[in-house]
Amino acid sequence: MRSTMQAYTMLTLLAAASLSPVLTDAAPAAGLAQLEGKWSYASDCNFGHYAEMEVKPDGSGKSATGTWSDGTRTGGEAGDLSGRLEGDKLYVLLCTEDDMHDGGKCAIGDRKNVGGYLRREGKKLAWYRLIGQGADAKYEKYLELQRGKMKPAPEESCPPDGD
Repeated sequence: MRSTMQAYTMLTLLAAASLSPVLTDAAPAAGLAQLEGKWSYASDCNFGHYAEMEVKPDGSGKSATGTWSDGTRTGGEAGDLSGRLEGDKLYVLLCTEDDMHDGGKCAIGDRKNVGGYLRREGKKLAWYRLIGQGADAKYEKYLELQRGKMKPAPEESCPPDGD
């Protein structure tokens, strides 16, 4: 009787363990896997604001490459990115096409104060930028991007202009 009960308990625990990812809202994958893919932000308010990031882990689990763009209806910048994972933050060096014009290479290496980092916050990818210089420098949240292509909200949902 005792061995039957132990076997039943073991089978119940195994079944619960194998089903638990299906039954619960699983936590996002750790490391670069949770940042991988295409992310975007779009707003049609005023001059509009559109941004995209594509993060491609390099296989080491510690660094990534990709592409980025950020701009409005009147202009913007785009290029390659190089990132280094530290904890839950992917510190990114954002290189423009002009930076690469003379055969430069977009590689973050051990550089500090690279200009920004990316971090998962819930289902979104938060983009933080380095503001200021020296001892006054600090990271501030710039945008929250969603996975895939974001459809802009209608202009009537924009806040009124300040004038």
